[in-house]
Amino acid sequence: MQDGYIDWFNRTFRENIVDVYLFEDITQVQILAEEWMQDYI
Repeated sequence: MQDGYIDWFNRTFRENIVDVYLFEDITQVQILAEEWMQDYI
């Protein structure tokens, strides 16, 4: 059961953040990830 949730999270995060943006540094990733998590989790 938990594997399905983790797979969903990883796929959704990748599709919405990692595959969409080009990052210059880790700070940009952290900011977008925090904003994304507030909206979706």
